[in-house]
Amino acid sequence: MTLSETVAKIQAYKKPNSANALALLEQLDVDSFDGLQDSLDLLEEYTDLDRTDFDDAEEYADARAEAWDAFVDSLDDIEENKEESNEAPVAQPTVLATKTLAQAMIAVSQAIPVADKTISDRLNRGYDIVRTLGEGYSVTKKSDGMYSIHKESTASIFSQDSSANYTTSSKTCTCPDFEKARAGLCKHRLAVMLLEEMSSDKR
Repeated sequence: MTLSETVAKIQAYKKPNSANALALLEQLDVDSFDGLQDSLDLLEEYTDLDRTDFDDAEEYADARAEAWDAFVDSLDDIEENKEESNEAPVAQPTVLATKTLAQAMIAVSQAIPVADKTISDRLNRGYDIVRTLGEGYSVTKKSDGMYSIHKESTASIFSQDSSANYTTSSKTCTCPDFEKARAGLCKHRLAVMLLEEMSSDKR
Protein backbone atom coordinates (compact mmCIF):
# COMPACT_ATOMS: atom_id res chain seq x y z
CA MET A 1 0.00 0.00 0.00
CA THR A 2 1.37 3.41 -0.97
CA LEU A 3 1.69 6.39 1.35
CA SER A 4 -1.29 8.17 -0.22
CA GLU A 5 -3.46 5.05 0.05
CA THR A 6 -2.48 4.57 3.70
CA VAL A 7 -3.24 8.17 4.61
CA ALA A 8 -6.55 8.13 2.72
CA LYS A 9 -7.65 4.93 4.46
CA ILE A 10 -6.92 6.30 7.94
CA GLN A 11 -8.53 9.67 7.22
CA ALA A 12 -11.65 7.85 5.99
CA TYR A 13 -12.29 6.23 9.38
CA LYS A 14 -15.69 7.32 10.68
CA LYS A 15 -14.39 7.01 14.26
CA PRO A 16 -10.91 6.62 15.78
CA ASN A 17 -9.26 3.22 15.33
CA SER A 18 -5.75 3.44 16.76
CA ALA A 19 -4.98 -0.27 16.33
CA ASN A 20 -5.67 -0.25 12.60
CA ALA A 21 -3.96 3.09 12.11
CA LEU A 22 -0.79 1.84 13.84
CA ALA A 23 -0.77 -1.35 11.80
CA LEU A 24 -1.13 0.58 8.54
CA LEU A 25 1.58 3.12 9.37
CA GLU A 26 4.04 0.45 10.48
CA GLN A 27 3.91 -1.03 7.00
CA LEU A 28 5.86 2.08 5.96
CA ASP A 29 9.60 2.44 6.54
CA VAL A 30 9.97 5.29 9.03
CA ASP A 31 13.39 6.21 7.56
CA SER A 32 11.88 6.70 4.10
CA PHE A 33 9.23 9.25 5.04
CA ASP A 34 9.73 12.65 6.64
CA GLY A 35 7.07 13.31 9.28
CA LEU A 36 6.05 9.67 9.75
CA GLN A 37 7.67 9.43 13.19
CA ASP A 38 5.86 12.62 14.25
CA SER A 39 2.53 11.02 13.30
CA LEU A 40 3.44 7.84 15.18
CA ASP A 41 4.31 9.92 18.25
CA LEU A 42 0.96 11.73 18.07
CA LEU A 43 -0.85 8.41 17.75
CA GLU A 44 0.99 7.18 20.84
CA GLU A 45 -0.09 10.30 22.71
CA TYR A 46 -3.69 9.48 21.76
CA THR A 47 -3.47 5.88 22.98
CA ASP A 48 -1.73 6.93 26.21
CA LEU A 49 -4.64 9.14 27.32
CA ASP A 50 -6.12 7.72 30.52
CA ARG A 51 -9.59 8.41 31.88
CA THR A 52 -8.22 8.70 35.43
CA ASP A 53 -6.22 11.78 34.43
CA PHE A 54 -9.40 13.78 33.75
CA ASP A 55 -12.07 15.22 36.03
CA ASP A 56 -15.00 13.88 34.04
CA ALA A 57 -15.92 11.79 31.01
CA GLU A 58 -16.68 14.82 28.85
CA GLU A 59 -13.22 16.31 29.42
CA TYR A 60 -11.66 12.92 28.64
CA ALA A 61 -13.70 12.57 25.44
CA ASP A 62 -12.72 16.07 24.32
CA ALA A 63 -9.04 15.32 24.93
CA ARG A 64 -9.24 12.10 22.92
CA ALA A 65 -11.03 13.86 20.05
CA GLU A 66 -8.44 16.64 20.01
CA ALA A 67 -5.53 14.18 20.12
CA TRP A 68 -7.01 12.08 17.29
CA ASP A 69 -7.62 15.16 15.14
CA ALA A 70 -4.01 16.28 15.69
CA PHE A 71 -2.81 12.83 14.60
CA VAL A 72 -5.01 12.76 11.49
CA ASP A 73 -3.98 16.31 10.52
CA SER A 74 -0.30 15.35 10.84
CA LEU A 75 -0.71 12.68 8.15
CA ASP A 76 -0.90 15.41 5.51
CA ASP A 77 2.65 16.47 6.44
CA ILE A 78 4.23 13.09 5.70
CA GLU A 79 6.46 13.18 2.62
CA GLU A 80 8.68 10.63 0.98
CA ASN A 81 12.33 11.14 1.81
CA LYS A 82 13.93 11.19 -1.63
CA GLU A 83 17.43 10.73 -0.26
CA GLU A 84 16.47 7.51 1.51
CA SER A 85 14.32 6.10 -1.28
CA ASN A 86 17.32 4.61 -3.09
CA GLU A 87 18.00 2.41 -0.06
CA ALA A 88 14.52 0.90 -0.03
CA PRO A 89 15.53 -2.47 -1.59
CA VAL A 90 17.99 -3.12 1.26
CA ALA A 91 15.27 -2.65 3.87
CA GLN A 92 12.72 -4.75 1.98
CA PRO A 93 12.93 -7.95 4.13
CA THR A 94 12.14 -5.96 7.27
CA VAL A 95 9.22 -4.21 5.60
CA LEU A 96 7.77 -7.53 4.47
CA ALA A 97 8.02 -9.05 7.96
CA THR A 98 6.38 -6.03 9.53
CA LYS A 99 3.68 -6.02 6.92
CA THR A 100 2.77 -9.61 7.77
CA LEU A 101 2.31 -8.63 11.41
CA ALA A 102 0.49 -5.47 10.37
CA GLN A 103 -1.96 -7.48 8.27
CA ALA A 104 -2.59 -9.79 11.23
CA MET A 105 -3.16 -6.73 13.42
CA ILE A 106 -5.81 -5.44 11.04
CA ALA A 107 -7.55 -8.84 10.81
CA VAL A 108 -7.63 -9.35 14.59
CA SER A 109 -8.79 -5.79 15.27
CA GLN A 110 -11.73 -6.36 12.93
CA ALA A 111 -12.76 -9.44 14.94
CA ILE A 112 -12.79 -7.81 18.40
CA PRO A 113 -14.40 -4.64 19.84
CA VAL A 114 -11.40 -2.30 19.47
CA ALA A 115 -13.67 0.69 20.02
CA ASP A 116 -13.26 -0.22 23.69
CA LYS A 117 -10.01 1.54 24.66
CA THR A 118 -9.13 -1.15 27.22
CA ILE A 119 -9.19 -3.77 24.46
CA SER A 120 -7.40 -1.53 21.97
CA ASP A 121 -4.63 -0.90 24.51
CA ARG A 122 -4.26 -4.62 25.24
CA LEU A 123 -4.14 -5.37 21.51
CA ASN A 124 -1.29 -2.88 21.16
CA ARG A 125 0.53 -4.64 24.01
CA GLY A 126 -0.06 -7.99 22.34
CA TYR A 127 1.39 -6.50 19.17
CA ASP A 128 4.47 -5.46 21.16
CA ILE A 129 4.91 -9.04 22.44
CA VAL A 130 4.99 -10.39 18.90
CA ARG A 131 7.15 -7.52 17.65
CA THR A 132 9.79 -8.13 20.35
CA LEU A 133 10.01 -11.92 20.11
CA GLY A 134 13.59 -12.93 20.80
CA GLU A 135 14.31 -9.61 22.50
CA GLY A 136 11.78 -9.07 25.31
CA TYR A 137 9.51 -12.09 25.00
CA SER A 138 9.68 -15.71 23.89
CA VAL A 139 6.72 -17.82 22.80
CA THR A 140 6.77 -21.62 22.60
CA LYS A 141 3.97 -23.70 21.13
CA LYS A 142 3.26 -26.86 23.14
CA SER A 143 2.16 -30.24 21.82
CA ASP A 144 -1.37 -29.68 23.12
CA GLY A 145 -1.74 -26.54 20.99
CA MET A 146 -1.31 -24.16 23.92
CA TYR A 147 1.44 -21.53 24.01
CA SER A 148 3.94 -20.64 26.72
CA ILE A 149 4.67 -16.91 26.83
CA HIS A 150 7.76 -15.92 28.78
CA LYS A 151 8.90 -12.39 29.58
CA GLU A 152 12.66 -12.75 29.20
CA SER A 153 13.63 -9.42 30.79
CA THR A 154 12.05 -10.41 34.11
CA ALA A 155 13.58 -13.89 34.11
CA SER A 156 17.07 -12.44 33.73
CA ILE A 157 16.68 -10.68 37.07
CA PHE A 158 14.63 -13.24 38.98
CA SER A 159 15.62 -16.61 37.59
CA GLN A 160 13.30 -18.47 39.99
CA ASP A 161 10.34 -16.20 39.37
CA SER A 162 7.67 -17.89 37.25
CA SER A 163 5.22 -14.99 37.43
CA ALA A 164 6.21 -13.88 33.93
CA ASN A 165 5.44 -17.28 32.43
CA TYR A 166 1.89 -17.87 31.24
CA THR A 167 0.17 -20.66 29.38
CA THR A 168 -2.25 -19.27 26.86
CA SER A 169 -4.15 -19.84 23.65
CA SER A 170 -6.51 -17.80 21.51
CA LYS A 171 -9.28 -18.67 24.01
CA THR A 172 -7.75 -18.75 27.49
CA CYS A 173 -4.75 -17.62 29.57
CA THR A 174 -3.34 -18.22 33.07
CA CYS A 175 -2.37 -14.57 33.63
CA PRO A 176 -4.25 -12.51 36.28
CA ASP A 177 -5.54 -10.05 33.67
CA PHE A 178 -7.49 -12.78 31.88
CA GLU A 179 -10.13 -12.67 34.63
CA LYS A 180 -10.31 -8.86 34.58
CA ALA A 181 -10.15 -8.06 30.88
CA ARG A 182 -13.34 -7.70 28.86
CA ALA A 183 -14.14 -11.08 27.27
CA GLY A 184 -10.86 -12.33 28.74
CA LEU A 185 -8.93 -10.51 26.02
CA CYS A 186 -5.61 -10.09 27.82
CA LYS A 187 -2.47 -9.10 25.90
CA HIS A 188 -1.20 -12.71 25.89
CA ARG A 189 -4.35 -14.08 24.24
CA LEU A 190 -4.24 -11.26 21.72
CA ALA A 191 -0.56 -11.97 20.98
CA VAL A 192 -1.46 -15.59 20.24
CA MET A 193 -4.35 -14.46 18.04
CA LEU A 194 -1.88 -12.31 16.09
CA LEU A 195 0.60 -15.20 15.76
CA GLU A 196 -2.08 -17.58 14.57
CA GLU A 197 -3.42 -15.00 12.13
CA MET A 198 0.10 -14.55 10.73
CA SER A 199 0.36 -18.27 10.01
CA SER A 200 -3.23 -18.60 8.76
CA ASP A 201 -3.96 -19.30 5.11
CA LYS A 202 -7.02 -17.02 5.24
CA ARG A 203 -6.77 -13.95 3.00
